[in-house]
Amino acid sequence: MSKLKLLTIELIIALSLGIFASYMYMTETLFFENMNKKFTDMFFHLRGEIEPSKDIVIVDIDEKSLSQLGQWPWSRDKVATILTNLTKAEVGIIGLDIVFAEADRSSPKKVLSKFGFVHKDAEDYDAILADVLANTPTIMGYIFDFEESMKKGDTPNIATIIVEKNSQNRDFLPKAKGVISNISILQSSSYSSGFFNTVPDSDGIVRSVPLLVSYDDTVFPSLSLEILRLVYGASKIVINYSDIGITHISLDELVIPTDRFGRLSVNYRGKSRLYKYISAVDIYDNSFHKEDISGKIVLLGTSAAGLLDLRATPFESVYAGVEIHATAIDNALNQEFISHPSWIEAVDVLVIIVMLLAIVLFFALFGAIRTAIFSMLSMGLLFYMSYFLFVKEGIMLNLFYPLVSVTLLYLILTSLHYIFESKQKELIKDKFSKKVSKAVAESLIKQGNSDVFEAKQREVSIFLVILEVLLP
Repeated sequence: MSKLKLLTIELIIALSLGIFASYMYMTETLFFENMNKKFTDMFFHLRGEIEPSKDIVIVDIDEKSLSQLGQWPWSRDKVATILTNLTKAEVGIIGLDIVFAEADRSSPKKVLSKFGFVHKDAEDYDAILADVLANTPTIMGYIFDFEESMKKGDTPNIATIIVEKNSQNRDFLPKAKGVISNISILQSSSYSSGFFNTVPDSDGIVRSVPLLVSYDDTVFPSLSLEILRLVYGASKIVINYSDIGITHISLDELVIPTDRFGRLSVNYRGKSRLYKYISAVDIYDNSFHKEDISGKIVLLGTSAAGLLDLRATPFESVYAGVEIHATAIDNALNQEFISHPSWIEAVDVLVIIVMLLAIVLFFALFGAIRTAIFSMLSMGLLFYMSYFLFVKEGIMLNLFYPLVSVTLLYLILTSLHYIFESKQKELIKDKFSKKVSKAVAESLIKQGNSDVFEAKQREVSIFLVILEVLLP
């Protein structure tokens, strides 16, 4: 083997090792993480819409409800009527994607007391709603604040036992600085509650939801997780840790895979309003079909633009926040998760190594043009395999980095080949320009073989022509 080939192989090996080493670092950076999520968004669109669960219904505080019942916030007696009518329709469970952080100032009792009148029969709307909460299967909602160290309302009580297995610390859980919860009379009347924060990625798209948050050295469940716990009748929430963070959350037999921070990747069904939507005013007026509610999980939230609970998802830029929680519950009920288990990193590394070695070998055997075709076919196959795993198994490979690695390696190999070929031509010209004719030198250059200058053994025939010159 010539020194030129040996040097090329050494450079290629060094390059491959450099690409592999950079994978371990670069995949943790925000840029590569976001680029890989774009492939997830693409897969959602390629897959298209899928049928959502029929067991989840959204009672919507929509524009129709606001026009008929007045602007939000409504008086608490109206909310109490909605919850009462849902319970009479034999609802399974109700989750509130709203928070009552202040007392109802429209209560007759509040209004009269403001003007110095006290009437024992004056209605207190907060008390009315508290009584309804105590007698309906309602889970209240609240919000954590991750920016300011503020507290509005009492810290919610936890209605379940939370067990942390193999936990070294809680650094992986999102840490809240403040909380906006319901007023005491309402919070204490409900059986349970959960936070309904949605945290978008750096590009503003909500791809995951936190299932747990740490606040004041206590772990709190989300609204969707608490609803799932009650649906499955679990008495405790088990958080399972590994060395790199949280692996999954268990509710008895239900296992929910999460990322290392305890977030559930949302497997969106499609664009908004795929779930059954019922206008809140229709529930208030009892103008709905009981069979649409009976035994169902009902989430009370809003799609009205003015109430600012709209989010961006991989499918569209305007999506009701309450439907994100509905989708998270749907994913768990039907065991249709999107996950990135820890062993996938080993698969990612193996894919990178195999693809790089294949590209190098193919380039050495067949040259640049055929390697370009082979590289494109390999990337297409990897894309298809990733899409198949995403749709069928809910597993997402790290697709962006292998594709970048293959493209980068091919470009560098092509550049090295061009550089070495140019050097070889110059060497031939330098050695033979003064020894042979121009035609012979050009022929040597066109051969382009790296062994052109190596010693060879050949059988040849030599004809000697002797001319005898006779001198006079």
